[in-house]
Amino acid sequence: MEVYNTEGEILIDETRVIDKWKSDFEHLYNNDQSEEDFNSEFYRYALSHKTVLEDIISDPLYNDDEELNGDITLEEIETVIKSAKNGKSTGIDQIPYEVLKFPNVFQVIRSLFQVMFDTSCVPSIWGKAVIFPILKNPSSDHRIPLNYRGISLLSCISKLYSAFINNRLSTYLDENEVLADEQNGLRRHRSCEDHVFSLSSVIRNNANVIATFVDLKKAFDFVDRDMLLL
Repeated sequence: MEVYNTEGEILIDETRVIDKWKSDFEHLYNNDQSEEDFNSEFYRYALSHKTVLEDIISDPLYNDDEELNGDITLEEIETVIKSAKNGKSTGIDQIPYEVLKFPNVFQVIRSLFQVMFDTSCVPSIWGKAVIFPILKNPSSDHRIPLNYRGISLLSCISKLYSAFINNRLSTYLDENEVLADEQNGLRRHRSCEDHVFSLSSVIRNNANVIATFVDLKKAFDFVDRDMLLL
């Protein structure tokens, strides 16, 4: 496979081609932006808020919420496993969902997840992925690595753990009405159509409308990971 180097020359040597792909994707997913690229005042506020939360949680008298931090139930495990679709690609461990759907495995997975949940530790292999490049636009130059979208193939069992965490958080947020009612994105039984319906209703009633649409290019690729975790 051929690729262009930084000088625009075509590389055909396998080792140099692989190095070019590696270099481009490392730069893409490892944000090296300086503090000047985002609001430093907000960063300091977020960091301070994080420190306060950590101090509260570390307090021996802190009473954690049972809804969020209770033991993992077998029902929660069954829910995420049964919702996983068959025929999906596997990660480095090569364990497909079909294997994880055997009922005899459910209790093993529950025990594993409970240990990780209690210790806040996950297997290091879960931090690795097989990146499968797909050309974004068929008419674009296939010799430019960044013209490809890198699809990360992750461990199926790691995705089950993420699904469990997501389900527990989503349930808590919905049942306790933590989120504003106007928030429809990334919520169960809600979608963009809810906002479209509301907007259409306002327009039909001849009311004044101010709409703002923002499309952030490569948002996840360049987001500051420390800020995201805050």
